[in-house]
Amino acid sequence: DVPAVVLLALTGVTLLYVFQFTGIKYTTATSAALLINTNVLFIAILSAILLKEMLSRKKIFGVICGFLGAALIVTNGSLLVTRSFGGDMLIILSALCWAVYSVAGKKVMERYDPITINTHVFFLGTLLLVPFAFRDMAGATVSGEAWAIIVYLALACSVFGYVAWYDALARMDATKVTIFLNLIPLFAILIAHVVLHERITTVTVIGAALILYAIYLTEKG
Repeated sequence: DVPAVVLLALTGVTLLYVFQFTGIKYTTATSAALLINTNVLFIAILSAILLKEMLSRKKIFGVICGFLGAALIVTNGSLLVTRSFGGDMLIILSALCWAVYSVAGKKVMERYDPITINTHVFFLGTLLLVPFAFRDMAGATVSGEAWAIIVYLALACSVFGYVAWYDALARMDATKVTIFLNLIPLFAILIAHVVLHERITTVTVIGAALILYAIYLTEKG
């Protein structure tokens, strides 16, 4: 299963973060947050092709509703979003990497537990990521606050997040699990409202309703 682990390391860690963080440098946060959610569509398609999961009309409609809800929340209903083509394409490639990682990971999870596979994937993925980050790492100084953020990202967002993700994949269809990713922009807006005092508009409420409806459809699909 070495080729499978290499594939997961590349798509779930190395290329995922290279494409995502490089793309964010050359596009707006709004565009990035929207385009990263195209992974839902990629996973639905790949799951139907590679995992033979049934892609019913209800699931298709649910995925579309979830994507539209995420789009409404991130763009606040405006079509006038300034985008950098190169950065946007990198974000879409990052979304595709996550889709490949999720679908391939579900196959691997039939033979290994989440902690075992993630240990190998993160170790190898980090090693493969070092050459990309070497230039930025050279001579860099990191403050105490930055270290605290790094630890939080490593433990909460990465270790716990990936283990929980694989555990969910082992128990449910990949398409059903993936629809919950659309909650990310919803939580981001809620946290921004509480911490940064940003306004929650009518469009935001409509988008949230679409996301919750999408979750219901895929659960019942």
